[in-house]
Amino acid sequence: MPGMMPGMMPGMMPRPGMMPGMMPGMMPGMMPGMMPGMMPGMMPGMLNLLQQQQAAAKPKPAEEKKDFLNLKFGDREPVIDRDVKAFMAKHGIEDDALCKRLNEEITKHRDTKESVLTKLDELLDDMGDPAGYLEMKVEEMENGEFVGKTLEVPEVDALAKEWNLTHEAKIKLNEMVSNRGTKKGSDIVRLEKILEMTQQKSETAINLAQQILDGKLEDLPDMGEAEDVMKKFKLDDEARRKLVQVVLQRADDSSRVLGRLEVYLESARKPSDAVRTMFGRLMAGGDVPDEHKEKEDKKDKDDDRDRHETVDVEIETVDAVAPDPARAAVVLGPGDAEASGDMERLWAVG
Repeated sequence: MPGMMPGMMPGMMPRPGMMPGMMPGMMPGMMPGMMPGMMPGMMPGMLNLLQQQQAAAKPKPAEEKKDFLNLKFGDREPVIDRDVKAFMAKHGIEDDALCKRLNEEITKHRDTKESVLTKLDELLDDMGDPAGYLEMKVEEMENGEFVGKTLEVPEVDALAKEWNLTHEAKIKLNEMVSNRGTKKGSDIVRLEKILEMTQQKSETAINLAQQILDGKLEDLPDMGEAEDVMKKFKLDDEARRKLVQVVLQRADDSSRVLGRLEVYLESARKPSDAVRTMFGRLMAGGDVPDEHKEKEDKKDKDDDRDRHETVDVEIETVDAVAPDPARAAVVLGPGDAEASGDMERLWAVG
């Protein structure tokens, strides 16, 4: 068209400063062949490099912080515990977000699930706004302030009757078991063996339960290991009682102590006496020696007896051959301090 510059599309009007071959949208001063958006003075191909640098300089979006359930289940939706579902349905609470929060707390503390849900069930009974009250209690759980209900455990009741435990001991054991849902079975088995072998049953039960609740003990001591040692070395009644006391006193490392004690008693002529001898040391937190001293003493005595018998034979031989001090020194050895008296006697004879 008239007035159009070479390279322009039909219908385009020339702008002041445009050169032939420039594309629409190009700025004055740009060279032909440059793309719109490029700055004057830029070489073709530099625009892509500039765009890549700008993209790399952009800050990366912050990664979403994963909570407990994200770590456990990854990107999958965590499964809602069936007891949590039943609890929410019973109280007519249809808040999915609240249900997930409660489920997360139950998943993190499975040992107390029954205790927590039982307590919540009692609290929400006949509550006008169960959802609002539950949200408040879930917040307490998240802050570590919520305490579940102490359950009446039938197995504990049976133990209390069998061993005539006090009411205080029964309450403390129920409290312990209520917080040990996944370990209840092993706790009851070990507890029964402990009560069978100890004299102060109620005091022992209270002490062990409190240590578990305070986090000082991860598990109750296994008296089965102590019983194996008793049978293997045929310990008498007094030694058995003392061994039980040691296991209860050293409950946190009783397996290690019993293992070392078994090795130690292998070399003892009277294992029951050895247990009685070490009782105070072990109760005070001391360790079992590497080897029984009686064995070392016996070995030393045997060595001394053999050495003296050898010396006597050699002296008699010297007397029979010639009472010569130099000869005696050669036979006996000048460094033998034990035979020094006999050497002097030989020299006197010479």
